[in-house]
Amino acid sequence: MDYLDDSIVDPLTSADYPDFSDEVYYSSNDGFIYPSGGDNMNENTSEPIIPLESQKESSSFSMSTAFSAYMNFGDGGPDVVLMSRDAVHFFVRRNRLLNVSNNQFALLLSPYIDSSFQTAQQPIQLTEDAQTLNIVLHILYGVSFHVYSPSLEILLQAIQTLEKYGVVLSTHLIPGTPLFDDIVLKTPYQPLEVYIVAADHDLFQLAQIASGYLLSISLLSIPRMQISRLNSDYLAMLYNLHIARTLVLQRLISRPPDEHEATFQCGFSAYQAMKSAWSVATSSFILNANPDVSAALIRNTLESLKFSLPCIRCRKCVQDRVNEILLKWSITPRTICRDTGYYFSVLSPQDSVPGITYTASILPTWSQV
Repeated sequence: MDYLDDSIVDPLTSADYPDFSDEVYYSSNDGFIYPSGGDNMNENTSEPIIPLESQKESSSFSMSTAFSAYMNFGDGGPDVVLMSRDAVHFFVRRNRLLNVSNNQFALLLSPYIDSSFQTAQQPIQLTEDAQTLNIVLHILYGVSFHVYSPSLEILLQAIQTLEKYGVVLSTHLIPGTPLFDDIVLKTPYQPLEVYIVAADHDLFQLAQIASGYLLSISLLSIPRMQISRLNSDYLAMLYNLHIARTLVLQRLISRPPDEHEATFQCGFSAYQAMKSAWSVATSSFILNANPDVSAALIRNTLESLKFSLPCIRCRKCVQDRVNEILLKWSITPRTICRDTGYYFSVLSPQDSVPGITYTASILPTWSQV
């Protein structure tokens, strides 16, 4: 499989680099180049890839196809070699890495050393595996990595690696960037892990998206090990999200339908009977309210009251109240917010309980609720 457009490939000529060893290397389908094992030909490629002279003493080595000695991204070609933990070689341009790093690539690269391909030292040994390093370099070079279909684990590890090498995450992890969009697509499968990593690096937008998939889990069921990894501020925001949505739902369904004008057939006593029926229907709902209650469940539970009411006007009052609850519940924020009061903005004065302020950072205490 060809992972790079031919238009950016600049084949080497014999004058470009020193004499190479006689061992021949071929491209494989996983994005890396491996020794031929003594074969002189490979059915998947017609052009051999040859290692640098600095690797001449080694009997064999593996090379990235995307970042091989052949590659030229319009910056003069590679002048430094990075080697992954599993001994795959990546040929890159020093200045390209230094321009996006604020710590000289974890102090592994110096801008003051004029190291040409001919005088290059031994490859720089890194602690990352080839899959992670491959994705990181694609990000730094602005080249799409989607052809490799990296797992979510690799993408999250790439975030850690980018920060380690001094890359400003806010530049490469915003909506519309390949890394951000790919992680978002895979977030529903492991939302808690995405949330933990995003919180650890203060990536609010990514954490906000992940939090929307955490409404159905019980926060008390999160393993202690994962809780210990979670940034305290983001842990508080996640708890606030769950508690606030639960409180909003309780406040909405606690308020009974409005009373219509009294008639000869339906007066004050009939309205009190309707309020009583509403309280009975919503009591278990209030006790078992959770932040992920569906609109369908609310509708089916509350609309059933209509069938026990003989008054047409009472039925309409119930239907109007149910519609109002569903509307407000649908616009209640489903993701974390920095301002806790924003969750309660959907409540009207009639929905709120006198004496309770919903703008505190950690919400009302349970004694107030």
